[in-house]
Amino acid sequence: MDNLNILRSMRDVNYSDGGDYTCYAENKFGHQEASGKLTVKEHTRITTEPEDYEVAAGMSATFRCNAVADNSLQLTVDWMKKGQLIDFEAEPRFIQSSDTSLTITKAIELDSGTYTCVARTELDEATASATLTVQGW
Repeated sequence: MDNLNILRSMRDVNYSDGGDYTCYAENKFGHQEASGKLTVKEHTRITTEPEDYEVAAGMSATFRCNAVADNSLQLTVDWMKKGQLIDFEAEPRFIQSSDTSLTITKAIELDSGTYTCVARTELDEATASATLTVQGW
């Protein structure tokens, strides 16, 4: 088993597990060794989840979502509507602010549904969802 496979089999890794590892293998034909470094990073997690929202048609609704990730990784926050990534250019009433919140302006009944915040790095992601209910006039 190579060093990478040994590292892959570790469970419940924490920061103190980080460091240099060396694998030694020996049999009647000789011995080999290989070394590698394990760097442990913080999981991406959502710290403020969006909450269910009920609004009258024509009003605005804002979902908040804050997330954190390991500071060595690039964190992005995207929003999905009913399981599909929101295209903010095609949906001008939908606005993602610099604080990663989602605002739906002049809500209509068709905006009702599930909205999901997706916080992502190149290593992992976290999601949280909330429901918007738009009451007709």
